[in-house]
Amino acid sequence: MSCRNLICFFITLLYVVLPFRVHSLNVKNEMENTRLDYIMQRVFEFAPFYSRIIDKYEADLYLKARLKLHKSNKLMEVVPSMFRFENGVDEYIVESISELRYTAPDIYDRKTTALISTLPQNADFITDFMEFLNINAYAPTLMEDKILMPIDKECAKYYTFSVDSIVDIDGFKQYKISASPKFNSTQLVSGFFWVREETWTIRELYINGKFDLFAFKIFFEMGEDGDYEFLPCKVNLNVNFKFLKNHWEMDAYSLLNYKSISYNYKGNIGDEPKNKSFDLTDKYLLSSDSSRVASSIELFDSIRPLSLNLSEDSLYRAFHLCKETVCVDSLTQRKQKKREFWGQIGDAMLYNYRVKLPEIGSVRCSPIINPLTLNYTHNGGLTYRQKFKYNRLFSNGKYVRVIPQIGYNFTYNYWQAKLNAYFIYWPQRNGGIELNVGNDNRVHRSIKVESILLEMRDELGLMNLKRLNSYNDIYLKFYHQLEILNGLNVKVGVKYHHKHYAKDIKRDFYKIFEVERLEENIKPNYKSFSPNVRIEWTPALYYYMNGNRKINIGSSYPTFIFDYEHGIKGILGGVDSHERIELDVLQIVKLGKLASVAYRIGGGIYTRRPESSFYSYADFSRGSIPDNFKDVIGGTFQVLPRELFYTYDNYWRSNVTYETPFIFLRPLNNWFGMIQHERIYGGVLIMPHYNPYIEVGYGIGTHVFDAGVFVVLNKGKFESVGFKFTFELFKD
Repeated sequence: MSCRNLICFFITLLYVVLPFRVHSLNVKNEMENTRLDYIMQRVFEFAPFYSRIIDKYEADLYLKARLKLHKSNKLMEVVPSMFRFENGVDEYIVESISELRYTAPDIYDRKTTALISTLPQNADFITDFMEFLNINAYAPTLMEDKILMPIDKECAKYYTFSVDSIVDIDGFKQYKISASPKFNSTQLVSGFFWVREETWTIRELYINGKFDLFAFKIFFEMGEDGDYEFLPCKVNLNVNFKFLKNHWEMDAYSLLNYKSISYNYKGNIGDEPKNKSFDLTDKYLLSSDSSRVASSIELFDSIRPLSLNLSEDSLYRAFHLCKETVCVDSLTQRKQKKREFWGQIGDAMLYNYRVKLPEIGSVRCSPIINPLTLNYTHNGGLTYRQKFKYNRLFSNGKYVRVIPQIGYNFTYNYWQAKLNAYFIYWPQRNGGIELNVGNDNRVHRSIKVESILLEMRDELGLMNLKRLNSYNDIYLKFYHQLEILNGLNVKVGVKYHHKHYAKDIKRDFYKIFEVERLEENIKPNYKSFSPNVRIEWTPALYYYMNGNRKINIGSSYPTFIFDYEHGIKGILGGVDSHERIELDVLQIVKLGKLASVAYRIGGGIYTRRPESSFYSYADFSRGSIPDNFKDVIGGTFQVLPRELFYTYDNYWRSNVTYETPFIFLRPLNNWFGMIQHERIYGGVLIMPHYNPYIEVGYGIGTHVFDAGVFVVLNKGKFESVGFKFTFELFKD
């Protein structure tokens, strides 16, 4: 056969055989995709039921963790850390035994009964990572919606799946399914899970991801068929911390021994109880403070479910040998104390610092140079604040909290100081008294005063007429609160304000004091005394009793607020007799498993106020937003000028925040992987002279910071743009 004929033969063979080969590959890929689609469809169908099948359980939890220091530098001595590493010691071990109690849907309570450790201090540090272990393998999210799980149908759209392996165990096929995120995000994880055919239960689960400054890996081994099929029996956790060229790693191993399990085969978790009882005390346990649990190594040897290996035993031996002998000289001891001292100074500089005072209480200080001490808003400008907290909890549930705060506003150049004090004397009913004292810089303006100042600009010859509307406000507020019925809280108190010009503004004021029109409408000093009643009602409010203390959990219904304020003329120099009534409704509504809407709708009216100067208006500030609003930016107006607060007789407002993991930045999250939530803000204010005032905004939330940008529309026309930025990394 000639060379030419040979070439023609091979070309003909390719034309005949290759299509069959390509067809064979396509058929194989289609079969694999079909099998994968079928497997995932079954997993998605069964996962919601299995996530609700356990009603409650009790178990003994054994935890063993080893902490290894890989790399450190001098910065570690001044950077806030969980504890201080000792000189010459780079590995530690801790073991604990706890009573674990779970109540559907997501209540976990742990009581540490035994603890032994080689850690020099803060021995309960390792147990703080228990949140990683409070995991329902079938739940759509983990750790309070911080992680989106791939086995949930709604979350699965963010993942890519593949079948890695197929094995046959006891006549049933088990599939190893790999999952990888379609883009970078701290809310997405990589990993795999083994799923069993027929029952479609998860047999093993492995995930890895990043959370704050930690990289983590979690491996779950589920129990055998039967009672433990839907629960983990072994959990391995690996955590890596890397910061400023410092690196330490923790490996934790946990073993669960279930004592009782209660099933809910109807899957009716979330339904209201038929007896309408909102007391969930029987589902909660008071977790013990592990720092108060003492255990000897002899006792632990008798109750430890697994024996130590030689390496682990040597860590205990070295630790106790060092305690029983003088293993360091005086010079080394002095160096260690100096090191600990500068470490504590570093904590005070960069981190919230807590000092426990035996028999007295605890004091917590805000960091000196932490970003959280700085705050910037569009209207308030840049402010530096230092906050201190004193807390004292008594054995009968009563407690005292005192929070002094001092700060400086760089935009308006004034010092701010305030003191908030609380005493809860009836913890069963949240009964207590509250005292607020402080000063603030307030801007006050009215349409009437504004027009007068504009008319007389040339006559007065003042460089900045806005200064005449800027007052220093010294205030005192005293309240008494009591929960009369479950969910019905009544707060009664008085407000006293003394507003006055600063010395430099007074000079400008007295230049124009002889002007009769200004004298009637602008005063250098202003005092007000106002009794106040605030009623908050949340229907169907769930709670539990922690000893004598009532802890409110939440409700599926909105919160209704009634606020009444009446100014009394003549008491403590009060110069007005205003009257204000306000009604508000607010709630957070879950939209599926990932999204939520938080809203606040309400309005108010001044039934009485002086014709001339009046400065006792309520403003639309963050302080009136309850703590259940997760977003620290939403729920109020961010760009609304302060002077607009003081122009109305009545007002109606609405603020809405829509939050979901991914809206616009999903295609770009390979570069913005830290984004956890995107938010859309909307706010409408209707009042005289500004009808309507609209703010529309967009924001992002990360584990480091929250940020938002807002566009203002006034009477349908573009007016301005504003920004809000808050730090989240070191927040309490």
